[in-house]
Amino acid sequence: MATGEPRYTILQKEDAFELRRYAPVIIAAVMVADNLDEASSKGFGLLAAYIFGDNHADGVAARS
Repeated sequence: MATGEPRYTILQKEDAFELRRYAPVIIAAVMVADNLDEASSKGFGLLAAYIFGDNHADGVAARS
């Protein structure tokens, strides 16, 4: 599974490392306690619901 790398600026570069400043990012994550298959399925469903609008504290998704 490929994800894009966040934008960054190199502040300092040495032989063994780079010091970077990253642009702000938004990350959505869930924690699900179950076996790997079940947790993956449940976690995907929760994140998909959030991405597609079920992401308001009052439980009412915005629709356009």
